[in-house]
Amino acid sequence: MMNIRTIVAFVGIVVLLSGCATPQPDQSSLLPEWELEIDQPIRQLEEILAELEQQQPKNYTVSNVAFLYDAKLYILFHDFIASLSESARAFQITEQRKWLTTRKAQIHEAYLEYEGGTLASYSAGRASINATKKRIAEIEKRMKELPTKI
Repeated sequence: MMNIRTIVAFVGIVVLLSGCATPQPDQSSLLPEWELEIDQPIRQLEEILAELEQQQPKNYTVSNVAFLYDAKLYILFHDFIASLSESARAFQITEQRKWLTTRKAQIHEAYLEYEGGTLASYSAGRASINATKKRIAEIEKRMKELPTKI
């Protein structure tokens, strides 16, 4: 069984090396040759999470997975709004703020379900991941529906 230092070291290495993975094309980036690949470390951490048995390492790992999904959403949302008109951008930013407030409430509710016990952090992390994955899918769908630029 891996101890927490090994897991933290592994996560750090994965995040550092993730920039070496195959980049995803992004037309709106200011530096198109510098792309982040977040899916690979997410997959690796989710595999580790599935094998963990002790609650504290599970809590740390689910938090890291949630942070990576949030980073993925942040990058995706930035690319999404960069492709919109100014008026559409303002609307989407307002909508995103509302969504962030809703997600925060969902995370808090999931935490309270276990009344701050040992499963509370894990439950909150899972709620964050689930909500963020749904939002990523929504924004990806919207991006596919945008007219292509010539």
